[in-house]
Amino acid sequence: MNLKYLLIILFTLLFQSSFGAAPKVESKALTMVPKGRIVLINFREVTLKTESGTKVELEFERQGTLQEASGLNLNRGDEFEPGQGLMSLSSVAQKVTKAGHPIKGEWKLEKDDQYGWVYELAEDKDDQKVYHIVNAKTGKLINSVDVPSSGSLVPETSLRLRHQAAVSL
Repeated sequence: MNLKYLLIILFTLLFQSSFGAAPKVESKALTMVPKGRIVLINFREVTLKTESGTKVELEFERQGTLQEASGLNLNRGDEFEPGQGLMSLSSVAQKVTKAGHPIKGEWKLEKDDQYGWVYELAEDKDDQKVYHIVNAKTGKLINSVDVPSSGSLVPETSLRLRHQAAVSL
Protein backbone atom coordinates (compact mmCIF):
# COMPACT_ATOMS: atom_id res chain seq x y z
CA MET A 1 0.00 0.00 0.00
CA ASN A 2 1.25 3.43 -0.90
CA LEU A 3 2.39 5.63 2.03
CA LYS A 4 0.18 8.47 0.78
CA TYR A 5 -2.98 6.31 0.99
CA LEU A 6 -1.94 4.97 4.38
CA LEU A 7 -1.59 8.51 5.73
CA ILE A 8 -5.01 9.47 4.31
CA ILE A 9 -6.67 6.46 5.93
CA LEU A 10 -4.89 7.13 9.24
CA PHE A 11 -5.91 10.80 9.20
CA THR A 12 -9.53 9.88 8.40
CA LEU A 13 -9.68 7.39 11.26
CA LEU A 14 -8.15 9.87 13.70
CA PHE A 15 -10.51 12.63 12.59
CA GLN A 16 -13.59 10.43 12.98
CA SER A 17 -12.55 9.15 16.39
CA SER A 18 -11.86 12.69 17.62
CA PHE A 19 -15.06 14.27 16.39
CA GLY A 20 -17.34 11.33 15.81
CA ALA A 21 -18.59 10.18 12.48
CA ALA A 22 -21.04 12.58 10.86
CA PRO A 23 -24.58 11.22 11.14
CA LYS A 24 -26.38 10.31 7.94
CA VAL A 25 -28.84 13.14 7.43
CA GLU A 26 -30.17 11.49 4.29
CA SER A 27 -31.90 8.68 6.18
CA LYS A 28 -33.35 11.11 8.74
CA ALA A 29 -34.65 13.36 5.96
CA LEU A 30 -36.38 10.45 4.24
CA THR A 31 -38.29 9.59 7.44
CA MET A 32 -39.56 13.19 7.67
CA VAL A 33 -40.96 13.41 4.14
CA PRO A 34 -43.14 10.34 3.55
CA LYS A 35 -42.62 8.77 0.12
CA GLY A 36 -40.15 11.56 -0.69
CA ARG A 37 -36.95 11.20 -2.64
CA ILE A 38 -33.75 13.16 -2.25
CA VAL A 39 -32.94 15.49 -5.14
CA LEU A 40 -30.08 17.52 -3.63
CA ILE A 41 -27.66 17.25 -0.72
CA ASN A 42 -25.51 20.23 0.12
CA PHE A 43 -23.47 19.42 3.24
CA ARG A 44 -26.17 19.46 5.98
CA GLU A 45 -29.00 20.71 3.76
CA VAL A 46 -31.25 18.19 2.05
CA THR A 47 -33.89 18.93 -0.59
CA LEU A 48 -36.54 16.28 -1.13
CA LYS A 49 -39.23 15.95 -3.77
CA THR A 50 -42.58 14.88 -2.32
CA GLU A 51 -44.83 12.26 -3.86
CA SER A 52 -46.90 15.06 -5.44
CA GLY A 53 -43.81 16.72 -6.95
CA THR A 54 -43.30 19.65 -4.56
CA LYS A 55 -40.00 20.30 -2.76
CA VAL A 56 -39.26 20.38 0.96
CA GLU A 57 -35.93 21.66 2.27
CA LEU A 58 -34.41 20.41 5.53
CA GLU A 59 -31.38 21.73 7.34
CA PHE A 60 -29.57 19.74 10.00
CA GLU A 61 -27.16 20.75 12.75
CA ARG A 62 -23.66 19.31 12.90
CA GLN A 63 -24.84 16.52 15.25
CA GLY A 64 -27.49 15.46 12.73
CA THR A 65 -30.51 16.93 14.54
CA LEU A 66 -33.09 18.93 12.63
CA GLN A 67 -32.42 22.67 12.63
CA GLU A 68 -35.22 23.87 10.35
CA ALA A 69 -37.51 22.83 7.52
CA SER A 70 -39.38 24.81 4.89
CA GLY A 71 -41.41 24.65 1.74
CA LEU A 72 -43.51 26.72 -0.63
CA ASN A 73 -46.52 24.47 -1.19
CA LEU A 74 -48.47 24.19 2.06
CA ASN A 75 -51.85 22.55 1.36
CA ARG A 76 -50.69 21.98 -2.23
CA GLY A 77 -48.53 18.88 -1.88
CA ASP A 78 -45.88 19.51 0.77
CA GLU A 79 -45.72 16.73 3.34
CA PHE A 80 -43.60 16.87 6.46
CA GLU A 81 -43.52 14.75 9.62
CA PRO A 82 -40.71 15.90 11.91
CA GLY A 83 -41.18 13.37 14.72
CA GLN A 84 -39.45 14.37 17.98
CA GLY A 85 -42.83 15.00 19.60
CA LEU A 86 -43.73 17.67 17.02
CA MET A 87 -46.94 17.72 15.01
CA SER A 88 -46.95 17.01 11.31
CA LEU A 89 -47.35 19.89 8.89
CA SER A 90 -50.76 18.63 7.74
CA SER A 91 -52.09 18.36 11.32
CA VAL A 92 -51.03 21.91 12.16
CA ALA A 93 -52.43 23.19 8.85
CA GLN A 94 -55.81 21.56 9.60
CA LYS A 95 -55.98 23.22 13.04
CA VAL A 96 -55.13 26.66 11.67
CA THR A 97 -57.59 26.29 8.78
CA LYS A 98 -60.37 25.21 11.17
CA ALA A 99 -59.62 28.36 13.21
CA GLY A 100 -60.60 30.42 10.14
CA HIS A 101 -57.25 31.07 8.49
CA PRO A 102 -57.06 29.78 4.87
CA ILE A 103 -53.33 29.12 4.75
CA LYS A 104 -51.40 27.98 1.69
CA GLY A 105 -48.00 28.43 0.16
CA GLU A 106 -45.00 29.27 2.35
CA TRP A 107 -44.24 27.46 5.57
CA LYS A 108 -41.31 26.98 7.88
CA LEU A 109 -40.50 25.01 11.02
CA GLU A 110 -37.80 26.42 13.25
CA LYS A 111 -36.80 26.67 16.88
CA ASP A 112 -37.45 30.06 18.41
CA ASP A 113 -35.67 31.21 21.57
CA GLN A 114 -38.93 32.40 23.13
CA TYR A 115 -41.53 29.87 21.93
CA GLY A 116 -39.56 26.69 21.23
CA TRP A 117 -40.40 24.77 18.04
CA VAL A 118 -42.86 26.73 15.90
CA TYR A 119 -44.41 26.50 12.48
CA GLU A 120 -44.69 29.69 10.52
CA LEU A 121 -47.54 29.48 8.00
CA ALA A 122 -48.47 32.01 5.32
CA GLU A 123 -51.90 33.32 4.40
CA ASP A 124 -52.58 35.79 1.58
CA LYS A 125 -55.07 38.39 2.76
CA ASP A 126 -55.88 41.40 0.56
CA ASP A 127 -52.54 42.97 -0.40
CA GLN A 128 -50.71 41.54 2.57
CA LYS A 129 -49.20 38.33 3.76
CA VAL A 130 -50.30 37.19 7.17
CA TYR A 131 -47.88 34.89 8.94
CA HIS A 132 -49.29 32.65 11.63
CA ILE A 133 -46.86 31.44 14.26
CA VAL A 134 -48.06 28.12 15.68
CA ASN A 135 -46.68 25.97 18.51
CA ALA A 136 -45.32 22.84 16.80
CA LYS A 137 -46.06 20.59 19.79
CA THR A 138 -49.66 21.62 20.47
CA GLY A 139 -50.87 23.28 17.26
CA LYS A 140 -51.93 26.33 19.29
CA LEU A 141 -51.83 29.67 17.43
CA ILE A 142 -49.27 31.90 19.16
CA ASN A 143 -49.45 35.01 17.02
CA SER A 144 -50.45 36.37 13.62
CA VAL A 145 -48.53 39.17 11.95
CA ASP A 146 -49.54 41.19 8.88
CA VAL A 147 -46.66 42.09 6.58
CA PRO A 148 -47.40 44.56 3.75
CA SER A 149 -46.37 43.36 0.32
CA SER A 150 -43.08 44.94 -0.63
CA GLY A 151 -43.20 44.03 -4.28
CA SER A 152 -40.01 42.00 -3.92
CA LEU A 153 -39.83 38.54 -5.38
CA VAL A 154 -38.56 37.02 -2.13
CA PRO A 155 -40.41 38.47 0.86
CA GLU A 156 -38.65 38.47 4.22
CA THR A 157 -39.84 35.48 6.19
CA SER A 158 -37.72 35.64 9.32
CA LEU A 159 -39.66 34.73 12.43
CA ARG A 160 -37.63 37.20 14.46
CA LEU A 161 -38.51 40.14 12.17
CA ARG A 162 -42.22 39.26 12.23
CA HIS A 163 -42.11 38.92 16.00
CA GLN A 164 -40.54 42.39 16.24
CA ALA A 165 -43.25 43.76 13.92
CA ALA A 166 -45.96 42.25 16.13
CA VAL A 167 -44.43 43.80 19.25
CA SER A 168 -44.28 47.24 17.62
CA LEU A 169 -47.97 47.18 16.55
